Amino acid sequence: MQAQQIPKKVVCTVAAGAIGGKRFATLKCYDVRRPGDYLIRSTRWERDDRKAYAGLARLSGRHFKCDVGPAKRTTISGDTITSHFGINNCR
Repeated sequence: MQAQQIPKKVVCTVAAGAIGGKRFATLKCYDVRRPGDYLIRSTRWERDDRKAYAGLARLSGRHFKCDVGPAKRTTISGDTITSHFGINNCR
């Protein structure tokens, strides 16, 4: 199994919502050359981390171009590979 290559430049968007009264905000990013093919996703739930949720939710509906740094750590669980990247210089 091989991890998908993450580009150095991505476009990110933020969406916020609620499921069963529980609020969340999700950051999704895709390669600038492949719109809509989301490579990076990060969700913050209000109940788990109110500060991180609020910081992300206030950006809901916005789009950014960002740089992606190298993976800080990678975990493998079954057939799922999860890598943790630094996203910088969003504008």
